[in-house]
Amino acid sequence: LASALNNQANLQCEIGQRVEALVSIVESVRHYRALADANPVAFLPNLATALNNQATRQGAMGQRAEALDSIVEAVRIRRGLAEANPDAFLPDLAGALTNQANLQNVIGHRAEALASIVEAVRIRRGLAEANDDAFLPDLAQSLSVLGDCLHAQERLSEARDAAAESLRVLAPFFTRFSETFQGIARATINDYLDRCRRLSLEPDPELLTPYRQLFESGEPHG
Repeated sequence: LASALNNQANLQCEIGQRVEALVSIVESVRHYRALADANPVAFLPNLATALNNQATRQGAMGQRAEALDSIVEAVRIRRGLAEANPDAFLPDLAGALTNQANLQNVIGHRAEALASIVEAVRIRRGLAEANDDAFLPDLAQSLSVLGDCLHAQERLSEARDAAAESLRVLAPFFTRFSETFQGIARATINDYLDRCRRLSLEPDPELLTPYRQLFESGEPHG
């Protein structure tokens, strides 16, 4: 039931039923919490996943404080799991840290957001060194968020560099699977171009070449 409710929440969100999605994921978390209390080894990972999803749904509804509480709990659980079994749970910890950084940045916890995303980038960089095909797209995502967190602290040069690295990392995956990665590619290119403008620097045309189809379609606005 808890798993079905989690899936239901995801589908409800996809079709725009945000209130119903939040109701579903809150119930899922409640069930998983009871299961994890009785059998933590079996159900703590599921609880962390549901909490991560709950944070996303709460954030979409403007419940930022509640969303932060949810993702902080998810990070705490996943950190404990990763300490016991890093091979299995480090990727999940990095994902939760990236989501936590996003929320912290949105609500103005700038220093905490930067600390979260720096840790996520470090973990994902290590994972990508061991298995680049599996983990480089995740690294690109965290680097994009790192750029946002640096931008929020007015560290524009570093923010531009983070966006540029994200685009370099993502390029071969975008070339092969453009539909899958066009969302993050478009957002990161826009961030990169904006930071170049603010710094009065010309964008690197070689960096943007793999994404030329986005410019041909009219987005990003270069």
